[in-house]
Amino acid sequence: MRQRITDWTATFAMVALIPALAILMATMVLAAKPGSGATLRIEPNAAPAWGMATATGCGYSPGEVYLDVQKPAALAFMGTTPDADGCISLSFTTDEPGMYYVSTRQMIRNHWRTMATYTLPVQ
Repeated sequence: MRQRITDWTATFAMVALIPALAILMATMVLAAKPGSGATLRIEPNAAPAWGMATATGCGYSPGEVYLDVQKPAALAFMGTTPDADGCISLSFTTDEPGMYYVSTRQMIRNHWRTMATYTLPVQ
């Protein structure tokens, strides 16, 4: 009888722990969305092939920000530090025509976070 009570008590404790862990994880996920305020803009918004484009944005935390540019035939990565207002500005070259997928990422609480994205047509 004593063993059965111990087993039921342990089972109840484990079952009660599941909702508590779910609430904790949901809170962590919602709190870990710093990228929702960051912006990214590319000029010109339809860039010329084999030319230059400039990425700007605001809403970044202090610390290194990386710009990732997925080109049709290559990947480019570059970094910058936001100014005192949390804004960035960097230029990159375009290659052949196509769709370029540009994103910024930043290390937040020891995890890489995508802060903002932009799809750039290159003609």
